[in-house]
Amino acid sequence: MSGIFSSAVDPIHSRFWFYIRTFVHFLGCISWCAGIIFVLTLIGVSPWISDPIAIAITLYAYVAILTKQPLKIRCEHCHGYITTNTPWVCGFCGAKNDDVDEYPFVNKCKHCGAPPKAYKCHHSNCGELIYLSEDRLDANFAYCYTRNVEAPPLPRQALRQEEQLEKEHALKMRKIDSDIAALEKGAMPPKLQSVSDQKREKLERMLDAHLSAREWANKKRAEIAIRFKDDPEGLEKANMLIERFLEEEA
Repeated sequence: MSGIFSSAVDPIHSRFWFYIRTFVHFLGCISWCAGIIFVLTLIGVSPWISDPIAIAITLYAYVAILTKQPLKIRCEHCHGYITTNTPWVCGFCGAKNDDVDEYPFVNKCKHCGAPPKAYKCHHSNCGELIYLSEDRLDANFAYCYTRNVEAPPLPRQALRQEEQLEKEHALKMRKIDSDIAALEKGAMPPKLQSVSDQKREKLERMLDAHLSAREWANKKRAEIAIRFKDDPEGLEKANMLIERFLEEEA
């Protein structure tokens, strides 16, 4: 009943066999159903019983077995067998194809509709191209995505779009981090100081101011000593002004 699917088909003609398999299955099921009826009739089973039994068995075989039975091709390089129910990636659009019963790599891509011209053998000791058409196109080949097979290079436009998406993602992440940091900063209550800390801070400010004033006064005394070296009376008045300033700042 499985007919052509019991052995590997030629990869070049595998697409043709995939398209006609429904018709072949239909003819096979009719023949098998007729054979079951004939056998049951020979052993004396009534047609009212033999016909429903034969039809039920045939329908079950068609739905449960034949519709899910994949094609099998053979790699001409490593001579390994490959079934067409292998999940694959389209070499034209880069999409993954999991609906391998309807869209195997010998048919066409479910997403872009392009039929693969070649399939990259997924056997570990091979990796060569299996051509599925007579034009033997090396580019845009299909490959199994369960293995780390080198994919065909992406078009320049796709690379630019990928870079743009990465940059936009990085900008969004930085903005999110900035917003989170702002929320955390705004959510933190100001630190309350104890009375002793407040007095200590006030004293430190007073000492800093006093020392700053003293440093300024000493610097000014040195300057006016040079400026009024020939004017003792002016030097005395200037020193008095500095002392008065220190008293006010104390």
